[in-house]
Amino acid sequence: MACSGDDRVEVRSTIGRVSNRSFADRLCLLAALVAPVVSFLISLYSEDAQWFERSGSITVLLAAYVEYRQVSRSESQKRGAPIASVRINELIPGTRSRVDEMTARIALGLIVLGTVIWGYGTPLFKLCAASV
Repeated sequence: MACSGDDRVEVRSTIGRVSNRSFADRLCLLAALVAPVVSFLISLYSEDAQWFERSGSITVLLAAYVEYRQVSRSESQKRGAPIASVRINELIPGTRSRVDEMTARIALGLIVLGTVIWGYGTPLFKLCAASV
């Protein structure tokens, strides 16, 4: 059974969307990780812990956004979304790619880290700044 040119274009466009979504998720997670580091350096320079403390909210927001995107992708498949908008491994219930699993774990870890920074940023900053 031969594939028509249209079928190949559909597969390519689906693969492009998958990699773009994964790249966007990774970029958000990277920004969620970089925000506290940059804010810590700004706080060191300005000798004011509020920048570091506030960065926790940015970390939580970005990591929660990545989690939301993953859940909404899974839910769209369950509601019968068109095949082109769903990853191939999501067609089999209960399966997720290793990248999705890792992304979910990193996002959860960043949510916890961001919450700790947001809640206890000033004492953490003072503790870390004293040793620097």
